[in-house]
Amino acid sequence: MQAVDLARRTYTCRKWDISGLPCEHTISAIYVKDQDPIGFVDSCYNQRKYLEAYDPIIHTIAGEDQWPLVLAPMEPLAYRAPPGRPKS
Repeated sequence: MQAVDLARRTYTCRKWDISGLPCEHTISAIYVKDQDPIGFVDSCYNQRKYLEAYDPIIHTIAGEDQWPLVLAPMEPLAYRAPPGRPKS
């Protein structure tokens, strides 16, 4: 028999404990209690924690209007037929 404990945020299948995300059975139990499942998702999945984790790493890049100009337009590579007999 499976048991959901919303106060402890546990379920005997352990999916919720391991992932921090309520599984389908837990979400059903949350809806039975007329609560919002979003409130039961682990805080590591919210936007604030994401931004805190990547704040020192993610840097913005310059827009296309600020890219350096090149001297000449880039040309495509020259086509070379693969070695061997043609297949047609």
